[in-house]
Amino acid sequence: MFAATVGVRLAGGRGGDGFYPLFRAGDPVPFGKTRREGFFVSDASGGVARLLLCEQHDAALEPVGRAIRLIPVPVERDELWIDAEFTFERYLTLRVKAIGRRNDNGNPRRGTVEEIPSLKLGFPLPP
Repeated sequence: MFAATVGVRLAGGRGGDGFYPLFRAGDPVPFGKTRREGFFVSDASGGVARLLLCEQHDAALEPVGRAIRLIPVPVERDELWIDAEFTFERYLTLRVKAIGRRNDNGNPRRGTVEEIPSLKLGFPLPP
């Protein structure tokens, strides 16, 4: 079970630094199931978008969560979207695959795959 809500935000994204919950506090860990999200990139001129993996213990005190991992995603100037996939694998390893994509749904040129082992999300121990 998750002790905190786990989500992502795109630093510098359109509409500010919004928090998108992926896994809610109290829910069981969905091993092997993939969660897909898309993010609009407002400025791809730097060549890298910053996807932040966050945890949120209290929505009122931490509206955008607390960043626990930065995932750089290479993007070209004409790629305005990031397609991201989040999958929990064995031993609480979170696999994050993120790819920049153009508006015309053209083929992505490059992307990133991050494997985050033993993600420390405050999982409660069984009694």
